[in-house]
Amino acid sequence: MNVYSKGKKRRQFWRSAQLGTGRALLIMRQNPKMDFSGEIIHLATHNPAYDPQCEGTRARYVFSLVKEGGLFDPVAQVLLETIPKVDLDSWDANHQVELAWLLVDEGYESLRRAIYERYSRSSPEEGFWVLEREIVHHDGLEGLLVVAEKNALMLRQNPQATPDFWIYSQALEKSLVKIQEAAERKPEIKLFLDSYHEYKEQEEKKKNEGRQEGPDFYEVVVQFIHSEPATRRYSVPRRWIRKLSHEQLVLLARHFLETEDEKQRHLYLTIFSKRRFPLGLEPLLQLLRKPLEKNDWSLLESLAHFSAPEVRSLAMESLKKDSRIIFWNLLKHNYREGDGAVLAERIKSFRSPYKIHDAAGSCIEIYEERQTQDCREPLLALYEKCPCSICRSRIVGLLRKSGVCSPEIEAEFPFDTDSLSSDWE
Repeated sequence: MNVYSKGKKRRQFWRSAQLGTGRALLIMRQNPKMDFSGEIIHLATHNPAYDPQCEGTRARYVFSLVKEGGLFDPVAQVLLETIPKVDLDSWDANHQVELAWLLVDEGYESLRRAIYERYSRSSPEEGFWVLEREIVHHDGLEGLLVVAEKNALMLRQNPQATPDFWIYSQALEKSLVKIQEAAERKPEIKLFLDSYHEYKEQEEKKKNEGRQEGPDFYEVVVQFIHSEPATRRYSVPRRWIRKLSHEQLVLLARHFLETEDEKQRHLYLTIFSKRRFPLGLEPLLQLLRKPLEKNDWSLLESLAHFSAPEVRSLAMESLKKDSRIIFWNLLKHNYREGDGAVLAERIKSFRSPYKIHDAAGSCIEIYEERQTQDCREPLLALYEKCPCSICRSRIVGLLRKSGVCSPEIEAEFPFDTDSLSSDWE
């Protein structure tokens, strides 16, 4: 293999590894003499997930690359150096700690000691729950007792504090008898356990309050829209919108048509972006007299609930000359065979990961609504570029459902970060 080919393969590996696709592992297998250790060690300490809060860590994915490359020793050494000083309130910390525990399972006990050492000198302000979660998950009762004593110290300093019980409450319930036995011997454990019982009482109280008859959400929504602070808000909360009856939606639609306040009108439209406008399409079309670039996104979302020539015309016109993805949602109920080629052409022109992610969300909604082999070209284009592993998994599901998933994707997807992380307990 010449230098140019090696450089190309390395770029392909790095691109795939950053996205988290299974192609990276296959590239390693196809090129056993190439050294990808630098890239893998970097991935071991940095979580490149597009949205770590939703996607989680890449620990299992990186572990598969570490195992394939036989890089246990160098990666363990790097983690021994980084875990003592990583910012616990960061996505990299979650990533490193989960990966370290996978290596502990391979016999690297020094990493277990490093995690416990970091936990012993960490504080709640640092976000030590990251360490607690994994300690309890991997070491069970033994880890839980360490967590109990650590939190007891916090409670002595601040009796008003509440440990992060929600992280390990299931494990605590399973080991409650043994924890109670330990509490009889150690006052620290008893302090922790008393706090847990108080936490459970508060949670049960909240559940009982939630079972009581709720408010009239029509009145709640109306008061919200007409209150001065609300006009500075972004939208009516989705959980309220779900509670509205059809009759209440009709009343709100009439209020919407009567109001002349632009801020209130925007808030009303956020309702009909989630629930179909009950008075028909025509009142919404009247609002399109404004120049398109000034239209509110919620108006477009409201139009997207309707199947009509006017809505399709707006969608296709915007696809040709407007870069905003919000217009794509208009095709959800107005799609025609052949539209896939138009969508694919736009997707291939995108460079921004944010725009690609938005395009993925819209295309997923379109093709979940309409199953067609016409989805092949745009969804394949998105698979190659989408930075979000969750969206990529849904894309593969749609390709399979439509019978157009390629053999290449079928071969690599089992090693995709989303496929591997789904096994994480």
